[in-house]
Amino acid sequence: MGRCQGRWVIDREYGRQFRAIMLRTAPPNTAEGMKKYLASGLIKGIGPAMAGRLVDAFDVQVFEVIEQTPARLLEVDGIGKGRQGKIVSAWNDQKAVREIMVFLHGHGVSTSRAFRIFKTYGEQSIEKVTEDPYRLARDIWGIGFKTADLIAEKLGIGKQSDLRARAGVEFVLYELTENGHCALSREGLSKNSQAMLEIPPEIIESAIEYGLTEKRLVQGKNDKGETLVYLAPYEAAERKLAENLVALSKGDHPCPDVDVIKAIAWVEKRIGFSLAPAQKEAIDLAVKSKVHGHHGGTGRGKNDPGECNRPGACGQEAGRGFVRPDRQSGQANV
Repeated sequence: MGRCQGRWVIDREYGRQFRAIMLRTAPPNTAEGMKKYLASGLIKGIGPAMAGRLVDAFDVQVFEVIEQTPARLLEVDGIGKGRQGKIVSAWNDQKAVREIMVFLHGHGVSTSRAFRIFKTYGEQSIEKVTEDPYRLARDIWGIGFKTADLIAEKLGIGKQSDLRARAGVEFVLYELTENGHCALSREGLSKNSQAMLEIPPEIIESAIEYGLTEKRLVQGKNDKGETLVYLAPYEAAERKLAENLVALSKGDHPCPDVDVIKAIAWVEKRIGFSLAPAQKEAIDLAVKSKVHGHHGGTGRGKNDPGECNRPGACGQEAGRGFVRPDRQSGQANV
């Protein structure tokens, strides 16, 4: 059971639907649900074992007993005056929290995630989640689009809603960052979003425009004139990285002149193996350019040129380190 506020709308796919603005569920009305709630850790003085004893003693009247006839708690084995007072005090303190947690539990949110939601939104948790459950993926670490999507479905938000399309577009871009991409062509973003979300192109295009207007997305062109779309933080990071590299490249190289061919031959003898032509080119570039980078998967020999550029490795003349990515952590090492 529950109370809801909202309005009737006509959905393109499902026809007349009720769009909830505020939805409040009633507390658990089964003994099992009440036991889980009491065992969640919200009420000081009640753990899993005590929750079981309370429900065994009072069945589905347990909430009513705690709130209206707390003296009856003394009937339960293990509850004395001190513990009874602690339970009643915690129950009263948690009334607002309790309503929020019951609401979140009723929509499939685990206790640990519900705590994070309450910590983020406080007493506005129910209002904010019902207004836009997809904000959870943006605001709270550990909650992604797929979890928010399940909550949205339970709240009755349509699969082709603007809210879902807007959040889904950002999710598609975020998934690409996991593979090392910072942006996607606008056409590619639209097609990928349509395929993943099963939403018509006109709604996806509207969602992209909304993201650009709200400055959650940034649009630009590459050197081929292709329109690219970024998540705003990644566009800012890419632009700042480019600015920093340009700044680092200016000025004189810190290394003195080095006979690279001679130095490489000397270091190969010292380390006991020969470098590949591309690795030799990397070393040559390192002693001539203030900034350069190289990339590749694990085991591709990225670290070997770095060994040759350690201080003293190519003779004391080299005298400088070499910036390279670490194999395991992906961080830059010098």
